[in-house]
Amino acid sequence: MDYEEKVIALLNGKELSQEQKEKLEEIFPELAESEDEKMRKSIIYALQNGGFYSSDKTDEAIAWLEKQGKQKTDKVEPKFKVGDWIVLPLGIIAHIESINSTDYQVTTTDGKICDFKISKQDNYRLWTIEDAKDGDVLVASDGSIFLFAGVDDCACKYYVALTTDNYIEINKEAKGGYWETSRAVYPATKEQRDTLEIAMADEGYEWDADKKELLHKQS
Repeated sequence: MDYEEKVIALLNGKELSQEQKEKLEEIFPELAESEDEKMRKSIIYALQNGGFYSSDKTDEAIAWLEKQGKQKTDKVEPKFKVGDWIVLPLGIIAHIESINSTDYQVTTTDGKICDFKISKQDNYRLWTIEDAKDGDVLVASDGSIFLFAGVDDCACKYYVALTTDNYIEINKEAKGGYWETSRAVYPATKEQRDTLEIAMADEGYEWDADKKELLHKQS
């Protein structure tokens, strides 16, 4: 046996007194049993030998078992999935990148990466087209990026759009000008918004957020 195995054997050995075992565990804390493991073994021993030696020990075991059961039932399953766009408190819009046992890892439309607790997911909801505001940047099902101009009969209108082959399309119609169905769009990431803004600037256009209108700078 190697050194660690010999120490474990000593800890498990009946020839050691309780004081000696505690001293060894103090010297080698990484080898000591957790309180949960000790209780588990204690309950198994009691079941095999007709119960605990005292009512206090029985009460302690019952409390421990109740705690284990509560920990399992308290676990909340995620109701959203990777790839979903959700609306967080304060109207923050974010894309779910990954999920672990306790948190959603998300990236907001401002490019910030952060975690949000699954246990508080009742405060979150899926993003819908009703959350889109005039001038927001959205992405169509084909990957094109466009400046949202409202919804008309389940179709998204646009001010300007950037196609997947980098062509800028300007909507010059006073009414109409549809780019995608409202059910097929989702928010743009910060990188996509920046890409559209640069493409618009190259063509001499910019969005005036205060006036809610597309401006064209005459050369």
